[in-house]
Amino acid sequence: MDSPVYPIQIGTMVLAQAGILALCLRFDLSRRLTLIPFASLAALDYLFFMGLFPFIAHYRPLKQFQSSSMSVDTMVLIVMAQGLFFAGYFIALTWRNRHRPQHQDFTVGLPERLVGWAGLMAAFLFHFFPLLSSIPSLPQLNRPLWLMGIAILTFALVNRQMGRWERVLFLLLLPLKLFMELMSGYSSLFILGCFTIIFVLFVKRSWYLLAGGGMVVFLTLASYIPVKKAYNWTMGYEVFSAGGVSNELSSVFDPIKNLDHVARRSTQGLLLQHVIAMTPSQIPYWQGSTLLGVVTNSIPRAVWKEKPEERLGNTFGQAYKILTPYDNVTSWNVPWLVEFYMNFGKIGALGCMIVVGTAIGLLVRWIGRRPPAQQVGLAAAAIIPLFHPESNVSLMLGNHLWIVLIIVSAFWLSHRVVALARGRISP
Repeated sequence: MDSPVYPIQIGTMVLAQAGILALCLRFDLSRRLTLIPFASLAALDYLFFMGLFPFIAHYRPLKQFQSSSMSVDTMVLIVMAQGLFFAGYFIALTWRNRHRPQHQDFTVGLPERLVGWAGLMAAFLFHFFPLLSSIPSLPQLNRPLWLMGIAILTFALVNRQMGRWERVLFLLLLPLKLFMELMSGYSSLFILGCFTIIFVLFVKRSWYLLAGGGMVVFLTLASYIPVKKAYNWTMGYEVFSAGGVSNELSSVFDPIKNLDHVARRSTQGLLLQHVIAMTPSQIPYWQGSTLLGVVTNSIPRAVWKEKPEERLGNTFGQAYKILTPYDNVTSWNVPWLVEFYMNFGKIGALGCMIVVGTAIGLLVRWIGRRPPAQQVGLAAAAIIPLFHPESNVSLMLGNHLWIVLIIVSAFWLSHRVVALARGRISP
């Protein structure tokens, strides 16, 4: 598989992915279809995790997978899957859709701002009162409410729809919450929060602020491994590097090892190649069994107290010999394309990519019918996090129905309360 022409082959794939990104950017910038730049973010994610990271990993001594390179067939599969995903997405947006969002009013009313503040305050409550996370089903609202809150309030801020003291309070609380998330040792909520702000700035076309926000996200991603290692070293935990476990502080600041660690954990293309090499020759197809959680995960734990926990990450890691047989704790992420292939093979995976792209497109189309401030809040909670499909489908989509229903209900209730307070409707 490894050959002198490999750099040309993977370089061609990266160029194809860059072309798809350019097309997505053109559609998103035109605003002819939607205000939500999901396609551009998803195409950018594919470019890095399915293209550039595998390219980097090929030249680094990684021992995680059987091969350090991808076959041409795998590269073709990646590009075809990506193309079909966006084909389904854009067809769902455009089919008999006469709605055009470019001339919408960006007013952010008091009801939407109240919902935004409720989401931001809920994020602080989850941080300061850990007991809330022990209440069945409640922890699943933490991330979507946090992202919805900062999206709506950032949208109000950049549109100058906030009063002076409201603006001051938000500019104090937002950096504080982002800093708290970063210092927790887990930067996922911090990074998603930054991408949510970038999404809002893209909608508003605040290019200078967007460039600054993009730089912050880049620096955060570049420093994630040192921050995580420094946190583990400070807390006395084991510090993992690409070469194994090391409790030396010097390993925190080794840029080469940190790059190895990022490439090792983030190269979804090589993970797909690894799964293709073992399925079905060594491991039979999973026949859709991993996707059953999409149905069961939609049932709240408050209703089904004995609902089984999601354990696919560990089962997958052991089955494909990524984790040691004695590691029953570590969970290895299963990206969507990898999950579809291990269940149904190449043709089935391509079909699944069309279906998922179409489903997301239909949801974006439905959200696009709502006022812009509500679009921003709903997209931040239910759409934007999906641009990085790093975990299995049921884990990422299992609670989406309830998230959307809760946020839509919050908008409705907020409008009723504000109208009642202003004497516009009778109790």
